[in-house]
Amino acid sequence: MEKKSYKKYILLILLLFSLGYLVCPTISILFSMLLGQYGYKVDNYIVMLSPYVLAIAIFALLARAFKSGLKKELDSDNGAFRTDLFLLAFLLMLIFQLFLLLLPIDQKTRNMEDTSFILYSALVALVTIPFQTLFEELLYRILPLRLAGDGKLEHGRRSMLMLILFSLIFMLMHAKNPEVGRYGHILLLYYFLSGFMLGIFMMFSKGVEISWAYHLAVNLYGAIMASSESGVLGNRTFFILESNHVVAQGFISLILSSALMLYLIYIGRRKNLFSL
Repeated sequence: MEKKSYKKYILLILLLFSLGYLVCPTISILFSMLLGQYGYKVDNYIVMLSPYVLAIAIFALLARAFKSGLKKELDSDNGAFRTDLFLLAFLLMLIFQLFLLLLPIDQKTRNMEDTSFILYSALVALVTIPFQTLFEELLYRILPLRLAGDGKLEHGRRSMLMLILFSLIFMLMHAKNPEVGRYGHILLLYYFLSGFMLGIFMMFSKGVEISWAYHLAVNLYGAIMASSESGVLGNRTFFILESNHVVAQGFISLILSSALMLYLIYIGRRKNLFSL
């Protein structure tokens, strides 16, 4: 690996981490406090999610100083960002999750919150969750894998070691989530495996499209359609799920959905689709 490339990706990772977890949350909190002084209360939902929007915006501007750019990091190893692959993976994951919602596994109850409040929360999620998922994909997979691959997302021994390391970090960053406190630390393994599989999609597709689409579909579904009361984004979805088998269902869902995405990669390669 060239020394300049090595330094560039380390600095980009540190920059994004600082923006997402230090600078932008501080700005968001201070801004909400300032508005509070004038009688305007900012919803905690916006305070929680807006830093990701701000972090990506600032990162896109500052990345140019490192002879990089947001578009460059999102492009596949074989060319430009594959929008058709992204949309197909996103659609498949949404259908998969809606199919699970229709199965008589969970006890589903209609959220009794005011409908306008739920629609408002859905709108906030639609605007911010794409940035939140992109932030995590950049920080925990795209930049680390490009660091290991000298700018490439190809799989190899060094890439695998980097993926394991940042999947562990991804897991630890979710350790304080309320669902972990309710269902136990076994969920940390779920977060590790989720991060690891997203990296596998990225390495074997040589691009970010499937990983980001998968992550985006899962988070949008959990922020808009259905979630448990202990979910990190709160009680704002159209349906509230109650089950004694949440952990087992989570792992089964991860296994089945990962198999679906790997099959998509396999078919794409076999049929010479999406430049896979």
